[in-house]
Amino acid sequence: PSELVSLDEQWQPEDNTVEVGTPITRTITLTALGVTKEQLPEISMPDITGIRSYPDQKENNNAVRNGRVVSQQIASYALLPQTPGTYTLPEIKLPWYNTKINRISFATLPERTITVIPSSNAANPVVINDSQNTNNQAAGQNSIDATNPLQVQSSTPLWLIIVAVLGYLLWIVTAIFYWLSRSTHNAHVATTTDKTPALPSLKNLLHAANKNDAKMFYSALNIYAKTVTKQNMGAIDTLCRAINDAELTNNVMQLQTQLYSNKKTTSDLTAIVKLLKKYQAQTLKSQQAVLKDLYH
Repeated sequence: PSELVSLDEQWQPEDNTVEVGTPITRTITLTALGVTKEQLPEISMPDITGIRSYPDQKENNNAVRNGRVVSQQIASYALLPQTPGTYTLPEIKLPWYNTKINRISFATLPERTITVIPSSNAANPVVINDSQNTNNQAAGQNSIDATNPLQVQSSTPLWLIIVAVLGYLLWIVTAIFYWLSRSTHNAHVATTTDKTPALPSLKNLLHAANKNDAKMFYSALNIYAKTVTKQNMGAIDTLCRAINDAELTNNVMQLQTQLYSNKKTTSDLTAIVKLLKKYQAQTLKSQQAVLKDLYH
């Protein structure tokens, strides 16, 4: 029983045509209002001949918004096509009791058809004929013999040999010190760079904003926030606190009110994307400044 239940999904890649062996990630998000995370049902992926499915660990979270409990389950599946062909992933249909209209309702994800084409990475080995290999070896041997005239032995002064050996040893020591100094510098830069994570793409958020689909946008925003904050629970709130932008926080709160409250309101999805772009640009600028200092 709930006042509102929704199912959303994200595909990576989004293209419906993939090659054999190319992994597809399907992320399904179940959101329910007025229930605890323990009450959320399990979502299972139907088996499809020709495509292997590897489920990831499911995440159940809940939060309180305007005095109401909002629970979410996020389930990810890795799909690996095995053979070329056209496959139809069946519809996922979840029944729930709608307490507003006092009858059974259904949250659904439509069926999806994907086309699997042969892999383009097939190797073309080069076969070398044994007779050709023998001829090449013979030609190479003849060339070596022709370019190696008889060497005339000559006596070299002892002092010249000593100077040459000392110069060679000095060159080796200099090369070792240079290599050690470069390795230490590169290791320092690599360590600092590793601590600077790459920010995720805003492509899915922009796509949902262009469609003006608030549910899809909130699901993509939750995935984005988890990637940035490395937190599974309350990732969106943590992201807003980290960015510390009043306009962004207000827009996110309006979005949550639009989705999970009885109040009729609208949210500016495009404004949220613009503010996140601004945050990413500032972060990238700071990272470049740090790397510039390191290399100088």
